[in-house]
Amino acid sequence: MSNSQSPFGLKPAGKVKNTALYYIPNSLAKIAIGTPVKLSGTANTTSLIKGQNHAIGSLPAIAVAGNNEAFIGAIIGFVTDRSDINGQSGVNPASTEGIAIVSDDPEQLYDIVDDGTAIPATSIGLNANIVPGAVNAIGLDGTALKTSEIASTAGHQLKIIAVKNKVGNEGAVANAIIQVAINKHQRKDFDIAGI
Repeated sequence: MSNSQSPFGLKPAGKVKNTALYYIPNSLAKIAIGTPVKLSGTANTTSLIKGQNHAIGSLPAIAVAGNNEAFIGAIIGFVTDRSDINGQSGVNPASTEGIAIVSDDPEQLYDIVDDGTAIPATSIGLNANIVPGAVNAIGLDGTALKTSEIASTAGHQLKIIAVKNKVGNEGAVANAIIQVAINKHQRKDFDIAGI
């Protein structure tokens, strides 16, 4: 059997434990639901964003998380501009200021697709990194689990929990959906070795 799943970034598995609003500076490329993001060390410097007032400094700014970087979570939505009659899609266009809704609980589990190389059952409990990917034509983030970096290395970004138990998802076959936790979360201690 083969899996036909394409990468979709990080998608919360089960109930979302916590969300918060984060500022998207206009310096970012196009981002989408599922994009893993990190705190950038700054915040909003204007108060009117997407037609809504927010105190200056009240929205921590984000940047796209790269390979082997600590990060805060994944985008699960965007705040819409109430004056925009077309609404908001699951994408924030490049060079566009905005507000992201981010799943940011350090204990949240996520689903992610492997990068096209099957992972063996012996990978459960090990750590891995992400391979960032561009937003595709239908608005899905292309981030995947980097199978070439599965190891017990403490500083890797993700902890592999299990192969997602879902009809049509086959473990040890390329393009499988894998359940993971963020191992290198910006709001918790990390560098925890895999088992």
